[in-house]
Amino acid sequence: MNWNDFSSTPLFQRGDDQEQERLREQYWRHYLKPQIPEGYHREARSLFDQHTRRRGNPDSSYAGDLWEALWHGGYAGAADLVSGASRLVGGDGHNAASDWLREKSEEQLDNMSPSSVEAMQGFGIERKSDGGYGLTDGSSAAGFGLQFASGLGSLAPSMIPGGVASKGLSALGMKGLQASGSAAAVKGLNDARKVQGYANAIDKGSHAIGYGATGGLMIGGAGAEDAKSQIMALGYEQLKDLPRFQELYQQTYEQAGGGDTRQPFEQAKALLAEEAAQAAFAPAAGVGALSMGLAGPAMENLILKNAGTRGLNAAKGFLTEGAQEFGEGVGQHGGQLRPAAGGKGGGAD
Repeated sequence: MNWNDFSSTPLFQRGDDQEQERLREQYWRHYLKPQIPEGYHREARSLFDQHTRRRGNPDSSYAGDLWEALWHGGYAGAADLVSGASRLVGGDGHNAASDWLREKSEEQLDNMSPSSVEAMQGFGIERKSDGGYGLTDGSSAAGFGLQFASGLGSLAPSMIPGGVASKGLSALGMKGLQASGSAAAVKGLNDARKVQGYANAIDKGSHAIGYGATGGLMIGGAGAEDAKSQIMALGYEQLKDLPRFQELYQQTYEQAGGGDTRQPFEQAKALLAEEAAQAAFAPAAGVGALSMGLAGPAMENLILKNAGTRGLNAAKGFLTEGAQEFGEGVGQHGGQLRPAAGGKGGGAD
C-alpha cells in the first residue's frame, strides 16, 4: 500500500494529530524502511518526511496554538513595519531585522499543531461565482479563532510605536502652545475655552499622525510583500504572456550572454516582483495611514483610558510620561538651535 492510499484510510483519517503522527511513524518503520537498503535509510527517511510530514507540533493544544498565533501575528506585524520603513527610504523591504522577524513568525507556525496550522491557513474570504463574497471551503471556527488571535498580535507593532509617537508629538505641540503665550494670556472663560480647544486639536492631530504613520508603514510593508509573493509564486505559463515580463526577460537574457534560460527567467521574475511591490507600497500605506489614523486613537482609548486595572493605568502613565520627556527633550534642542538658525544669539566661538 502506498502512502496516499494509507493516509486515506478511515483509520488514519479518524485520528487526531498525535495518532496520525504515530501511524505515519509505523508506516515508515514497518512497511517502507524494510524495503530500503540499509545504506540509504537516512536519505530515504529525509525524503519520506518531506513528502508526508504535516507542518507543526502534534503535541500542541488549541489553547497553546492560540498563544502561538498571537505571537505569529506580532512578529509578522513587526516585520511588515520594518519592511515598510525600509521601502520609505528607498530600500527593497528586506534587511537583517525584517528577515529575522519573518523567520520568528514562521517558527510560531511550526510550534502549532498540524490541524491548527491547516485551519489557520485555510480560513479566508473569496469571491463566489454569483458575484458575492463568502468563506473559502477550508474555513472553520478554529481557523477564525487563530486568525483573530494573529490579527490581535499584529496590532501591537503598530500600536506601541504609534502611541509613543503620538504622545511625543502631543508633548511638542503643547510646548509650542505654551511658547505662543496663548495660555498665559487667558483673561476669561472664553479665552480658556479657546485655549482648551487648541489643546484638544493638538492632541487629536498628534494621535492621528502618530498612529497613521506607523500604521501606514506596517500595512504598506505588508501590501508590498504580498504583491511580491504573488509574483514569485507564478510559473512560466502565467508569466510568459505578460508584456512587462517579456521585456525584463529579454534584458536579463541578453545580459547573461544567451544560452542558459533558467537564470534569466528567475532574474526577470524577481525584477517584476519588486516592481509589483513598489507599485503596491504607496496605496497600501495610504490605506494603512488612514485606517490606523482613525482607529488607533479609538483603540488606545479603549485599551488604556477606559481600562480599570492598575497594570494598564501604569502602562498608560509610563507611555505618556516617557513620550513627554522625549518631546520636551526635542523641544529643548529645537529651542537651542532656533536662535543660531535665525542669525541671533551666541554662536560657536
